[in-house]
Amino acid sequence: MQIEMVMGAAAAGVVAGWGTRRVVGVARVRRSVAEYREHWRELAESHVDGGGALRYVALGDSAAQGVGASSPARGYVPIVADGVAEATGLEVALYNLSVSGAKATDLLEDQLPRLAELGFIPDLVTVDIGGNDIVDRRISVARFLDTMAEVLAELPSGSFVADPPGFLVPPFEARSDAMAVGVRPIIGEAGHHLVALHRATRSAGHLGWVRNVAADAFHPNDRGYAGWAGAYLDSFAAARLGTVVAS
Repeated sequence: MQIEMVMGAAAAGVVAGWGTRRVVGVARVRRSVAEYREHWRELAESHVDGGGALRYVALGDSAAQGVGASSPARGYVPIVADGVAEATGLEVALYNLSVSGAKATDLLEDQLPRLAELGFIPDLVTVDIGGNDIVDRRISVARFLDTMAEVLAELPSGSFVADPPGFLVPPFEARSDAMAVGVRPIIGEAGHHLVALHRATRSAGHLGWVRNVAADAFHPNDRGYAGWAGAYLDSFAAARLGTVVAS
């Protein structure tokens, strides 16, 4: 009985310790949201007229902001920009219009109008959306897909659109799978390129999730974002992006 009590107390201590670390991690990640938003705003304002550079516009949610990474530069968007610059030999002017907490409806109603207001046609557009729709049980799979059909119809042709990331947590696993399966065919039908983010995140498995997640147990960390960037760069390679934009 004493052994069982000691083991039970030890397990409770581990759970309590994990819970405390997660609360601290959530607070730390949340504090970075405003800092990262300001970083991308200042960067976009620094591009006076693009200066002949390749114009890259990123749309999406907190993942496109890089929330969870150790710095904005370690998110997937700047890694992708660096990869494009290396592949094309061109300077990349990055406009990150993503918003932390965004859902598909926010992308449609807020970010796409901001894209139109830029006053130029981007050379490259990337999109990640769906993570917040997955965890909001008020949003049905059908509603998400209907909204995404509207988004895809308004995006510049040839945009690179990721399916929603894979969730391995039982309450959300089935929803993430259903949203990803549903959105894949309409991405191609609308004239865009599919970024297989769902496959990339699910294939990492539970151990990979532990290694790739930030302190808040939701956003990717530096390692996780490197994997996200790899999914985009693989899609670029399949579409021969470097050849197209450099010609």
